[in-house]
Amino acid sequence: MEKQLSETAFFAGDTLTTVDIVLSLELFSLNRLNLFVFDKNYPNIPAYLKRVQALLSFKTATQKSGDFI
Repeated sequence: MEKQLSETAFFAGDTLTTVDIVLSLELFSLNRLNLFVFDKNYPNIPAYLKRVQALLSFKTATQKSGDFI
């Protein structure tokens, strides 16, 4: 994951795809439950999650779901 995100903005390239929706939910969950710490060894994963959070579609979905993600 880290290597791919060092080369592209999203997992399958430069635009959001279904892969990103599925994987970002898993990554957000791991992070929220403290099951995986995104430290300095993985700088592209937190940067990726910030890109996802900045998307209007993400903001709309989280407003509807509350604080789930």
